[in-house]
Amino acid sequence: MKKNLRIVSAAAALLAVAPVAAVAMPVNAATAATTASATTTNEPTVDLSNTGSVSESKDTLNVTPSFTLTRGPKSNSTKLQGTLEASLNGTSVTADVADVAKGVTLTAQNAAKTTLYSYDTSTNQVVNNLSDVHVGGVYTMTLRGVGFSFGKANAGKTLTLKVPNNVTVSGANYNSQDHTVTLDQYGNVTDLTFTLDVKAYNSEDTSAVSFYDKKSGLVASQGSYMKLADENGDLNVNTLLDKLKGKYEAMQFENGSFVPVTVTTTVDDVKAELEKAGIKVDAAGNFEAPDTFTVTLNAKSDFNGKTASLPVVVTVPNGKSTVEPSVSKTVMHAAYYYDKNGKRVGTDVVPTYSSVNLVSDSSASNGLKTYTINGKSYYKVANEDKYLAAGNVTGTSRTLKHNAYVYKTSKKRANKVTLKKGSSVTTYGSPVKLANGKLYYRVGQAKYVKVANF
Repeated sequence: MKKNLRIVSAAAALLAVAPVAAVAMPVNAATAATTASATTTNEPTVDLSNTGSVSESKDTLNVTPSFTLTRGPKSNSTKLQGTLEASLNGTSVTADVADVAKGVTLTAQNAAKTTLYSYDTSTNQVVNNLSDVHVGGVYTMTLRGVGFSFGKANAGKTLTLKVPNNVTVSGANYNSQDHTVTLDQYGNVTDLTFTLDVKAYNSEDTSAVSFYDKKSGLVASQGSYMKLADENGDLNVNTLLDKLKGKYEAMQFENGSFVPVTVTTTVDDVKAELEKAGIKVDAAGNFEAPDTFTVTLNAKSDFNGKTASLPVVVTVPNGKSTVEPSVSKTVMHAAYYYDKNGKRVGTDVVPTYSSVNLVSDSSASNGLKTYTINGKSYYKVANEDKYLAAGNVTGTSRTLKHNAYVYKTSKKRANKVTLKKGSSVTTYGSPVKLANGKLYYRVGQAKYVKVANF
């Protein structure tokens, strides 16, 4: 969940905000002490990589501010906009800013540290010199009175606070010695101050940034690169990134000619992308090379803040195969997809009697590799991070308590066979309700046995 803050125009006098969730919402500066209505925005923001030096644990609070300062030379308008997001153990929360109008200060990085925007508590007036913002200038933003709430389940916890290297933190509730904050009895931490630099971009310039193949000179929407692993089957992140930057460059059309744009992707960014894909990188930057993987190059203009991304598919002829052995199986009961933690993925349903390629195991009696997640059995979709409940594919063996018929519909039997009491029958998935309103287990294609018989 995110909080967006915005200072709009050189005439801005006050900021006001209401907490928002899930989507990026701006807070508009107004000329009176009123809360501006929130509307969505498509303006670019600065994405600051979370590359702090503090080691991460399960009780690490990651806070990532991302702000963009824009200046319109012709319209004489200035806008500060961005997000402040915190995450704990995979859960993101909204930043709660006690009073944005009084909490935001923007200063120039000159000898006098000229104040461009602030709230004077002695006079209850806004100091507003936003018209002095210049395109290309770098300014210091301070955001005070910030708090986060993680609920009573986290009450009293001491958390390591991790921020990007270019962000500083202070406040009565922040321990600068060990970089920690302690949540109160309600799971809240308040009164934090974040300071970071923002660069002013030209909001009236719309020149896009594009990646080009240096050899062909053509625009590249997706890159490719082939590299052999060393004798240990490894590649190095530093060497790989240098090679990719050597093959592709970012450019922007300015003042009648193309000019280079800085590629912002760092070694830490590549490491994070690889590790997210399940590829472990050691302290020296080496990793066991799979036969194919993707590295994304990012670039950002120093002039108007426009960005571009180029996914580069890296192939390693002598790398470790990433193709999982698979076998086609019929899904006997409509099934949801789950992730490796047993949580449902989206709302897509695999239709009954459809075929799916699942990871195989030649040593298993059913030919499938079984994955146990939270005590339940699943099969993995080959080459995807998706799992199906085993009972929907190979079924569950159940013992009959009564003799039973096999039905085709609620009124018609599928055959003349009578299943005997005490015999084992494989059922698929959860019970289904047929036209007569009674529950049945599916025991084959268009074959059902009453649940009451088990």
